[in-house]
Amino acid sequence: MPEEEIERRFRADLCRLYPQLASLIAETAVQKWEHGNWYQTPSSDFDAVLRYAESPASTVHLAGDYFAPVSGSVEDAATSGVTTARRVAAALQGR
Repeated sequence: MPEEEIERRFRADLCRLYPQLASLIAETAVQKWEHGNWYQTPSSDFDAVLRYAESPASTVHLAGDYFAPVSGSVEDAATSGVTTARRVAAALQGR
């Protein structure tokens, strides 16, 4: 799919769930990756990503099955998503 179509569909889905975001999205970026899933290998250094994701000062909130210690699953992705959503909600309440 062309990047513009991916962006259009993603924004439409996001705004269907959260209509209040429609006027707040200033910019989007589409990244097409050759391989759709990333996994940690013995030589991978994922610590910087973990530190950023766990930092209360993070402005971009990450979630996904790649946060699982061994390999990702749907359960890992869902758990990560719920944890991240709670972190975002807490940050928004503190404004």
